[in-house]
Amino acid sequence: MIDYKYKMKTRDYQRVESLSKEMWHKSIMFSYFITILYEKPVTDETIVAVDNKHLKLLLRRKFKKDISFLFTNEKHLKNDQSKWFNSYHRHILMSEVNGVSCEDLESFIRKHHKSVSIDLINHDTKFATRKGIVIEPVKEFNLALSYVTKQIEYPQLNVDRDKVIDASNSDIGKNHYSVRGDHRDYRDRDLCRPRTIPKTTNRFLSVVH
Repeated sequence: MIDYKYKMKTRDYQRVESLSKEMWHKSIMFSYFITILYEKPVTDETIVAVDNKHLKLLLRRKFKKDISFLFTNEKHLKNDQSKWFNSYHRHILMSEVNGVSCEDLESFIRKHHKSVSIDLINHDTKFATRKGIVIEPVKEFNLALSYVTKQIEYPQLNVDRDKVIDASNSDIGKNHYSVRGDHRDYRDRDLCRPRTIPKTTNRFLSVVH
């Protein structure tokens, strides 16, 4: 859940700067913040990317609209004794669909997207239930962008910063400094013509202007 009382630090503003600018340049307004957990630990980011692609196409077909997304991959890092430790869950920012509530969207995704955990008792935290999907409205763009990209700052915790943003499925962030494998000191290049996506995919990105 996004803590809307969190006071963003300089590094947070720097991390989301180009993402925020790209939103405005493309007239994208994210309205839904979606978190999806897997039923079993998933540590392969290529599986996550396939699932993100399925969800994106599913929602665009359902609502017959060119919905915009930012997909990010986040690792479970709180409890190194947990079976979930170092496995992925997903954060998704999604643009608005008129007349569709968070509850409507959750119900549809649960029914039609295969990669959503059922709600389980959570033995790793003090919360009683480990919900497979949680959807809430986006109240403040920069805080939402900061929250879903926070693990870009965690390379010391075995997080590959170039895999946090799923550039292959997202509508913004394709040339973010983290996707290029750079440090935020090189963020001034984020809105320039992209290079290739990191070596693992060997795909070219479209121009971001």
